[in-house]
Parts: sequence; structure tokens; C-alpha cells
Amino acid sequence: MLELMNTAVAAQELSKLLPEEGKTQEQWLRFLQNNRSASRRAPYRIPYELLGKVAVYQMVELKRFADFEKQRTIGSIKLSSRAAEALHAFGGSRTGRKLKVTGITRQHDDETGEVFVQVIIAEPLLVFRLSKDEAMALANELTESAGFHKEQKEPVYKTLINDDSILVQRLVQP
Repeated sequence: MLELMNTAVAAQELSKLLPEEGKTQEQWLRFLQNNRSASRRAPYRIPYELLGKVAVYQMVELKRFADFEKQRTIGSIKLSSRAAEALHAFGGSRTGRKLKVTGITRQHDDETGEVFVQVIIAEPLLVFRLSKDEAMALANELTESAGFHKEQKEPVYKTLINDDSILVQRLVQP
């Protein structure tokens, strides 16, 4: 027999299935509401159905989620190769790893004589080849993203007095 439960009952069941989480029924209720939102990131989406405007859950799906949470807590989840690659790329942090550039050198292609920039990153060891245009585009993108302006305008002055003894100018444009 298929047992369906609304969000409030599902929250109550989650508090029973995962007492070690220490969440109240109200916290699980908010968690379930947030988990249904496509605009929020979630490591695990608990499947649900809509009956009219009411979200309902199956006990088997709540148990699967509880198993996932328990495994995640103790770190025994087997990641797909793509997920492991993404985790490695970010260095275990959601914001990314620190960039450790060990070398940026100007190089010449032996066959074409084309000038390029070689960038060597220490961890993980990666070597990139950028054309002059790619290097300039990357430099501009980095400085813009960091909030720096790529073109610092020279100050413009208007000369008010200019004779042999004195020069008086006023700043017109920074």
C-alpha cells in the first residue's frame, strides 16, 4: 500500500529518522519547503508529488534521504567520477582553491615562431598556453572582475595662469 504524507507529517518522520541532526519538526518543515525550490541548490532532492497544491512524500523516499544524510555525515558516499572531478577542481571548498602560479613565461613556438605566454600552476600541476590576445583578454577580465578599471584616465587640467613666474591649473577631469 502506497503511503503518502504531507509536508508536516514528512517533517515529523524526518525528525524521527534523523534524530542525530538535532533539527526540530519546524526546521525539517522549512528544509522540505526549501528542498522543493528549484532556485535553491541542494545536494539531494527528495522526490515528491503534488496533489492539487499540496506536496506529498513517500516514506521510502524519506528513508532514502535519511540514508544519504547518514552516509554524507560519516563521509562514505561514493561520488561519480564527474562529481569527484568537480570536488577536486574546487579543492574541497565551495569557493575554490588558492591559485598557486609558479611560472608565467614568454615563449616562442618552434614551428611557427608565434609568441605565446606559458602559465604553470603548481597545485594541481597544470600548464596552459595562451596566445598574446588570450593573455591580454584574461588580464583584462581578471582586473575587471577584481573591480579594477583597465584604463586609468590621466588627469586633465585647465591652465588658469601660465607666465614665467607661476603656473596655475585646475583639475577638470580625474
